[in-house]
Amino acid sequence: ITLEPVKKTVRTPFVSGTYRALIIGNDEYNDIDGRWSSLKTAVSGARALEKLLKESYGFTDVRLLENSTRKDVILALQDLAGDVVSNDNVLVYYAGHGFLDQETNKGYWVPVDARGADRTTFLRNSTIRDELITIAARTKHTLLISDSCFSGTLLRSGNRGIDTNSNSTQY
Repeated sequence: ITLEPVKKTVRTPFVSGTYRALIIGNDEYNDIDGRWSSLKTAVSGARALEKLLKESYGFTDVRLLENSTRKDVILALQDLAGDVVSNDNVLVYYAGHGFLDQETNKGYWVPVDARGADRTTFLRNSTIRDELITIAARTKHTLLISDSCFSGTLLRSGNRGIDTNSNSTQY
């Protein structure tokens, strides 16, 4: 007698529609100015989330971006907005560097092709928010998870914690 595993089928009986995810993990920053150092766990975390969503939560349309450029992210968000329909459920996940301009209080995701402090090479939170508004208007549920510095400025303004410009020993 042998035991063979049975393939686990995830069912979502109360929700029709497709479970979609856009997962972005950025580790390998190519900043010639040296401001954005490479990370160690953003890509592996993104891969783990992809596996978890597919195997345990019934996600069937999952797009994983590893070490993505500004253009890659914008195009992926636009593609996702074009694919979703009213009963879909969407998760957008970002892991990588983030930046907050202290003078303007504007937040950014920092793609792997960002250059130093050149904000034109970053992805503004307002751009991300605009794409998410389009997605959310077409879906049943939309969830954003942003694992980056200053990610709180995506959906609200302000900064939590100690002012990074202060000379506080607490910082």
